[in-house]
Amino acid sequence: MMKNIFLALTTLILAASCKEKDKDTLLLETYLKKQFNVEIAKDNSTYVLIADQACSSCAKYVFEYAKSPIDHYIFILPKPEDGYNYDHKNVLIDSSGNLGRLKFHKGNVCTIKTQYGVIKEVKTYDAQEVINLFNETN
Repeated sequence: MMKNIFLALTTLILAASCKEKDKDTLLLETYLKKQFNVEIAKDNSTYVLIADQACSSCAKYVFEYAKSPIDHYIFILPKPEDGYNYDHKNVLIDSSGNLGRLKFHKGNVCTIKTQYGVIKEVKTYDAQEVINLFNETN
């Protein structure tokens, strides 16, 4: 009897603690799995996405930060044109062009904050705002 009560309580607690994934989280999760065979980070992370068609100064700025990424940032970038070898676990290069199909960045740059594998916030940046990107998300 006590065992059944314990199992029932454990099941209820587990069910209540599970976070339901919204459409944005499912979209990012599917993209990461298909393109890079990785899952959404479970810790508090900030993904930085840049579109293929982003303004050139925005791209240059973000690619410069991606050369030595800060720990909680994960960069998802189109194929670089600068010839630099972005060989870091927090830099994902999408040479397939599928990054441009994601709705998050709206044609320029965006950040996606995640917590426990779920998207908490998506913010887009225009050319004038990109300079503040790494100051705001620290």
